Amino acid sequence: MDKNTINKLFMAIMKKQAIFKVISLSTADGFTVCTAVKDSDSMDQDRLSAVSSSLASLSHAAAKQLMNAKMSNTIIETDKGEDMLIVKTRYEDKDAVLCVISEGGENLGKTRYYAVKLALQIAG
Repeated sequence: MDKNTINKLFMAIMKKQAIFKVISLSTADGFTVCTAVKDSDSMDQDRLSAVSSSLASLSHAAAKQLMNAKMSNTIIETDKGEDMLIVKTRYEDKDAVLCVISEGGENLGKTRYYAVKLALQIAG
């Protein structure tokens, strides 16, 4: 799946699901592949990629060392009511990280559903 197709997919999901504020795909080492941001929001894409890949690495290490399992996703809930979901995926046969930031609350299940579905589509 090329970057243009991924961007169109991100925009289609954001249009369909108004709760999504940011959807970003980055390499496992923190470089931005593609980011879609809701019109009214701004986001430093490089910082988002660096932070989300670092969090994915830390989550992977914690799951492996403490629970003897593989990390599939990490959720951060903020006091502002927003959620950040980080999902491991693959892009061009390499490890990658999908990050979704959404309006929080009762929408966490919906955010997780769409993020995991999207990660599977990207991985092909």
